[in-house]
Amino acid sequence: MPKRFFLVIAAIAFALISPATAQLCRPGSFSADGSAPCEPCPSGTFNQDFGNTSCLNCPVGFSSTPNSDTCFACPSGSFNDTPGGACEPCPDGTINPFFGSTTCSVCPVGTEPNSNATACIECPAGFFSGPSDATCLPCAAGTFAPNAGSFQCALCPAGFTSTPASESCNACPRGTFASDPGSEECLPCPDGTFAPFFGSINCQSCPPGSVPNLDKTACIDCPAGSVPGPNNSCEPCEAGTFAPNVGSFQCAICPPGFTSDPGATECVPEPCDPQCEGDANGDGVVNVADFIAVLLNFGNTCEP
Repeated sequence: MPKRFFLVIAAIAFALISPATAQLCRPGSFSADGSAPCEPCPSGTFNQDFGNTSCLNCPVGFSSTPNSDTCFACPSGSFNDTPGGACEPCPDGTINPFFGSTTCSVCPVGTEPNSNATACIECPAGFFSGPSDATCLPCAAGTFAPNAGSFQCALCPAGFTSTPASESCNACPRGTFASDPGSEECLPCPDGTFAPFFGSINCQSCPPGSVPNLDKTACIDCPAGSVPGPNNSCEPCEAGTFAPNVGSFQCAICPPGFTSDPGATECVPEPCDPQCEGDANGDGVVNVADFIAVLLNFGNTCEP
């Protein structure tokens, strides 16, 4: 047959079929009788044929956008465990490295999910994650984690402490102490005590006759004429007492007939009565009147 004949037949067939086909719902849509007007298949469903009266649910691990004629696999970091459902992000603390998954896996201790929940990564040093932790947490003050991938933090030993998220512990400075493991801070030595070493677990009392220096790292002897006082400092001896040596722990009382000023290192004889020094009548002037007073026994006499 001539080629022209076939072209005519094809044109007639297209004219007869095309209008009917054009009225059918296209793939990804549907209606009650399969023809226009049509609605798009909802998310999570699909169909692939013309004239559909319904849409099919995507299988678990897959989903779709509206008006779809096919389903796509849920990307890594997400999952879908319900036919016709949407792909959901993995819950906190879980990951999924595969496409088309129906579940997510919990990260092991010492790790946490990466930013897109496709893999688990180790906690950095100074952080940890336990069985119930969704993310890595910083170590608390007084604890530390020296290695990556830790599932718990260790207590700093006595004499040491740390700040949050620490990889190691720091020795308490001189003049301070930490008596218990896991101490959050180093405490200053109490009054009258000192700590000469780094990492002290307690403070020592100063020896008698000495007091701590200002930073409580050593003791200093009280100078002569003073002794340790209640205010954690050297205080001068009171009048009538003395301290002859450096490092004295108490002031001695002057013997009878002797006295001292405050802060004295020794006692001196008490001053003589003026009458014993020639002023017999006590008028403050030594003259003939004093001689007469002595002759008349008017003035006081002095013990030799």
